[in-house]
Amino acid sequence: MDGDYEIIRTLLRAIGEINQRMAMGDDTIENLLQSLMRLREVLLVGRKYVRIIRFELIRMYEIQHNLRQLSYFDVRGRLRLTLQLARVTLSLPVVVDLAMRGEDEDASSDSEGDDDAERRSTSSRASRRRRRDRASRSSDHGADGRPRTRVRLEKVKGRRRRGLLPPPVSVVIGLAIGALEIGESVL
Repeated sequence: MDGDYEIIRTLLRAIGEINQRMAMGDDTIENLLQSLMRLREVLLVGRKYVRIIRFELIRMYEIQHNLRQLSYFDVRGRLRLTLQLARVTLSLPVVVDLAMRGEDEDASSDSEGDDDAERRSTSSRASRRRRRDRASRSSDHGADGRPRTRVRLEKVKGRRRRGLLPPPVSVVIGLAIGALEIGESVL
């Protein structure tokens, strides 16, 4: 995917000169190159999300494998693993959504400056989040010792943020994941 677009430009010009019926002018060649560059960006971004989904699917497979290893009469273990499997399954679109929003936040933070008021509110939110994290640190790992997927519920400020899920759906899924985490910790 990393390549020199000048070589492609030269190749397209040569094709245009050999075959006059194609009528490949400089504008056409530039449009084709821009389309190729956009396609490259889409593929690179898609590869990132495929990696995230692949990791989550591997986790689901491992949970399913552990579930198959249990005896039929281990009801408590089966219930715990079923809740864990449901939680990981529900968290899959949320994890992709958070990655998309995180990418959007990185791009917007590079292009916009921060106000003092925003910095203060962000730092106070960060300190509240750290306190909450410290309080719940004991339950950050499941029974299998793996870190649990934490879903952060964020308010959407004025503008529409790019993501996979609309904010209300993300909140509902986050609440369901929280309920499953509570159920899993009880078992």
